[in-house]
Amino acid sequence: MTEICNECGKSVALGSGRFVNRVPDFDDVETRRQMGKPFPEGAFMCAECDAKIRKVVTFEPPRCPYCEANLFRVAETTYETYTFNPEKGVYKEDGETKITCLDCGADLYDVFPNGVCNYSAKEQEAKAQ
Repeated sequence: MTEICNECGKSVALGSGRFVNRVPDFDDVETRRQMGKPFPEGAFMCAECDAKIRKVVTFEPPRCPYCEANLFRVAETTYETYTFNPEKGVYKEDGETKITCLDCGADLYDVFPNGVCNYSAKEQEAKAQ
């Protein structure tokens, strides 16, 4: 077992500074050759190469259109009103939902027209492209 990164060739052996965060590659040398690894004899990947390959994607919340704050937290309050129908003898439910920026108190219905729980940053990003 060769203790080098199979992507960059740097040592991941004890004392290299890359030992603790190295990622084992359980493929054999021949498989790593077929995959086009630059250093197929390396049985590990260093943390830096692993991060480049994974390309971790993060998303930001939307911004308040009034105060420009990142909307990490918003308030969604539902007000239910029940009106009695004397002809049927039952109450009819009528509700209103208010979504508010906790920084400035602005109404955020336009940002979350389907409600906060139905918001998807990934979908919004795809629509913007």
